[in-house]
Amino acid sequence: ASYMTGYLNRIAGMILTGAESTIADTDLPVPVYLVDCGEDTVEAFRTLDQATEEMKQLYDYMVENYPVDLTRVFATGFSAGGVTSSYFAQEYADLLAGYVTMHSNLGKAQIPAMPYMYVTGSADEASIDTTELIQASLVHFGEVNGIQDVNFAELETAKENGYGVPAEVGEHADVVANGENYHVITLFNAAGQPTMQLAAAENVVHTCHAGLAPVIWDYVKQFSLVDGIRYFNDEVIE
Repeated sequence: ASYMTGYLNRIAGMILTGAESTIADTDLPVPVYLVDCGEDTVEAFRTLDQATEEMKQLYDYMVENYPVDLTRVFATGFSAGGVTSSYFAQEYADLLAGYVTMHSNLGKAQIPAMPYMYVTGSADEASIDTTELIQASLVHFGEVNGIQDVNFAELETAKENGYGVPAEVGEHADVVANGENYHVITLFNAAGQPTMQLAAAENVVHTCHAGLAPVIWDYVKQFSLVDGIRYFNDEVIE
């Protein structure tokens, strides 16, 4: 089992799962690969196509060399790496069971409906500075995933108070992971399936943090992709 993570800025990658025999006494995947999107300059964003193809090369390499469960592959990325992974999710959506952005947004990518998780920190200055871009990302996934009763265009994008989502909408939970406190909001489509989740780490700035892996894994492990159809556990996602 493999989980892309890292403590550098601008990283993108995938969450991959393998046969049970490859998982050593843990429900969590382990680090495998980093793709650096480059410096925070205009020139860096000209490499998005290249970085997207590097992610595809990673996917092909892992599938060829390891017993990857092709039904449970998820794209993810931190900061500008989240923008890179969004283009991968757009171009190769047919490979993915779901998608996760960490302290990031979709850029201009148009990703089809799939389970989606957005993670940030309550003190993330970058999320505050890019509020409109993040709100646009949340609006997009709210629409394609059939989330009702939430005005994503008005959400606060870096708050531990539930992003401004009313307490009566969705399921709100306070979670402790690796010593960090998270407020997690799970949102449901009309069929009652949790096709979107928001999580904010209390007092965390724009950085990868220790609780990311277990919080993300607890959500995405519920989903799979089989013969082009996405499932929530054993249910077809509507």
